[in-house]
Formats: sequence, structure tokens, C-alpha cells
Amino acid sequence: MSVPYHRLPRVDANWRWWRPLVAVAVFLGFYLVSQFVIAIAYFVPIGAQRGQAGLIDLVEKLSAGALDPTDPLVLSLTLVSLVVLLPAVMLSAKIAGLGPYGLLSSVRTRIRWGVARLVPAAPPGARDRDVRGPGPRVPGVRRRPALEHR
Repeated sequence: MSVPYHRLPRVDANWRWWRPLVAVAVFLGFYLVSQFVIAIAYFVPIGAQRGQAGLIDLVEKLSAGALDPTDPLVLSLTLVSLVVLLPAVMLSAKIAGLGPYGLLSSVRTRIRWGVARLVPAAPPGARDRDVRGPGPRVPGVRRRPALEHR
């Protein structure tokens, strides 16, 4: 018997309509608690070291809209907040009883390696030339003038 691809998760005899809703609720709960803990873990040391001025500065940086990736503190806070979401998804799927972790990446519970092989690595010409220098001189090829940094 053939089942349409979009109906494959519902073939399981333990499938219930409310399980994805439980997974979303558990995920949101874990997300809110983890973000609160992360904020406390960042704000307490900053408040102890820099005082109220440091806390006000951090809150202004975070609420400015665009997060500044050149500030190590803001960047680490952002990345830690995102990293915590990966186990949150796995935990919510496990608690809701949605099946093995493989269902998070594919309905057939496996990674599609054929599709993964289609993603090419960045070619050498796509890398930033400022890191490597101007490169070798090629006879007969004129170089463009370098852009001036403002």
C-alpha cells in the first residue's frame, strides 16, 4: 500500500493530533526558561564588574534592533541563545512522543545524503582576497585597482 509522502508521519499507530501541539508548548516553555537563565548568566557578571552603567549599555546594544557582530559580548549572547534551541527541539519532540530524532530531519528518519552531496564547497575564488593577499601575477591579465577603505 502506497502512502503519499506528506502523510507518512501519520502511518504510525501511535499518531495523535495533539502531539505536535504538545511539542510546540514544551519547546516554547523550554525556550522562555532558557532565555531567562542565559540573560541572568550574562547580566549578573556584567552588573558585578561594570555596575549599572554596564547593564544599561548592554541593554541599549541589545534593544538597538540590529545586533552588532563586532561586539564579542552581544555576539556570544546571540550565539548561545541560538545553540540552546537545538536541544530544545529534540527535547520537545521526545517529550511529545513524536518518534525518533531522525524525524526532525526527514519523514523517513534518515538524512538524505544525495541532496547533501549537491551542496558544493565555496570555490577558492569566492574567498576574501584581503586575507590571502593580492594573489599571484598572471601574465597578460590586468589587475583592477584595490578598493579604498573609508
